[in-house]
Amino acid sequence: AVVLRDEIKPFLLRRMKEDVEIGLPEKFEQVLFCPLLPNQKEMYRKFLQTGVVEEVMAGNSSLLAATVTLRKICNHPDILQLPEDVEDYGNWQRSG
Repeated sequence: AVVLRDEIKPFLLRRMKEDVEIGLPEKFEQVLFCPLLPNQKEMYRKFLQTGVVEEVMAGNSSLLAATVTLRKICNHPDILQLPEDVEDYGNWQRSG
């Protein structure tokens, strides 16, 4: 491992934190709360009733996967489907 590291070291580019911080503007964060639309609430509830929550609580399923699915429902329900499965995929009126 040490030999390999020494062989590839001349070809690796490392950015130091000091170099990167100079060019970055100050972080600006804005948090907006948007209520879920009725169809999003229904999808959210249906997902919670699928038994995934029990699987996660029992340690048999991934918490991250369940959280990602809930986040997709909240962001835009179309994200859960393929674009060809929805006539007007990404329509803003289906998102809260």
